[in-house]
Amino acid sequence: MIRYFLMVFAFIAADVHAEGSEKKEFKCHVVTSIGDQVTLYRWPVDKKNYYMQRLPMKKVPKSQPGRRPLIKEVVECVESHASFSTAIARELDANLAR
Repeated sequence: MIRYFLMVFAFIAADVHAEGSEKKEFKCHVVTSIGDQVTLYRWPVDKKNYYMQRLPMKKVPKSQPGRRPLIKEVVECVESHASFSTAIARELDANLAR
């Protein structure tokens, strides 16, 4: 009986974990030690705010050779297909190579 209960609990827990871990691509307008940039990330949807808050004082994801700048501030993060609310971010996004 206990085994049956544990198996049912394990299946329910695995099902809940699979639903909550859907990942989407986000683009973030960040202020770095060398200026404004748009960076790309892939995060679980339900933890977007958590990961956004952890970005300051992390390095920009590797995209070019050389030293990577530090992120000072996160201005805005949106889904990869959405547009930014500020003109500066929209201009940086248009120049971003994908």
